[in-house]
Amino acid sequence: LLPGYMNGQDTGPGKLCKFLQKTAMLYGITILLYLPINWYAGYFRMQLLLPNLIKDIIFDGTFYHLWYFPAATLVCLLLEKFKSGHVVLITLILYLIGLLGDSYYGITEQISFLKSFYDVIFLFCDYTRNGLFFAPAFFMLGGIIAGQSHPYPAKECWLGLSVSLALMLAEGLCLHGFDLQRHDSMYFMLLPYMFFLFQ
Repeated sequence: LLPGYMNGQDTGPGKLCKFLQKTAMLYGITILLYLPINWYAGYFRMQLLLPNLIKDIIFDGTFYHLWYFPAATLVCLLLEKFKSGHVVLITLILYLIGLLGDSYYGITEQISFLKSFYDVIFLFCDYTRNGLFFAPAFFMLGGIIAGQSHPYPAKECWLGLSVSLALMLAEGLCLHGFDLQRHDSMYFMLLPYMFFLFQ
């Protein structure tokens, strides 16, 4: 479905509905598969279980990596309404918002209006590494690569991968050294690194 959107093909509402139904079913099954781990970790003993459960299903995933299901749904809904170039921009803006609530939060909390903005976000999400801010950019990245008629030459990919990895390591060490991270999952250089890695 995603490469179809990226290539401008008419995917139609029928395909989207089918995709959403299949995604919802897989998400439901996966949530059930992880129930024993959630139980063991004490998830169901938390206060305000129902609001937290709803929040996790929509944003964070009931287990931390399951945010890819809501992210896939979000990206396909965006692609149904907007051109793919606009959706790339939207997902990059979401990623930037996520960065400021993750690895760059030490800067964010020094700016009062940004801190107030993120205080509101953290009422709805435990962290910005989730299906709203983190994962959609990677779905779009995969869609862009899947829609390429000619992949990049291997030599360029290895060079890009090496340079972006070195820069990402430097970025991570800098952020860690200055103690700016709320979490350490989102970096500027992660996107170019993953682009070359996907290639």
